[in-house]
Amino acid sequence: MNRKRPIESRDSLGSVIEQLRSGEGLVIFPEGTYYRDRMGPGHSGMVRLILSRLSPAFIPVGINYCRKGWRTRVRVRFGNVFHADPGMSATAVVDLMMRDIARLSDLEITSKKPHPEKC
Repeated sequence: MNRKRPIESRDSLGSVIEQLRSGEGLVIFPEGTYYRDRMGPGHSGMVRLILSRLSPAFIPVGINYCRKGWRTRVRVRFGNVFHADPGMSATAVVDLMMRDIARLSDLEITSKKPHPEKC
């Protein structure tokens, strides 16, 4: 996505839908940007676009970084697959995903302070 020129993203969005229709997967970062040691707010725009055209499976993924000296350990945890219930809003889907991502990442959604490191 081109945040500075969103109109240029239109072709990319069409390609995303076509790839999902053909069975490919897509990684969405609902926060839209990286927040060090905490969860940022989830944004529902891409999920809304997808749900307006498809009913895909969603798999929440948590990423946890832990500094050990000059190395950083990265733990990736996958949550349970789920489908949005018919009529479920994109905001509700993102809220559900954000709760799972926070749990899988050992972070709290509303936390502005770093969570204790768990390596």
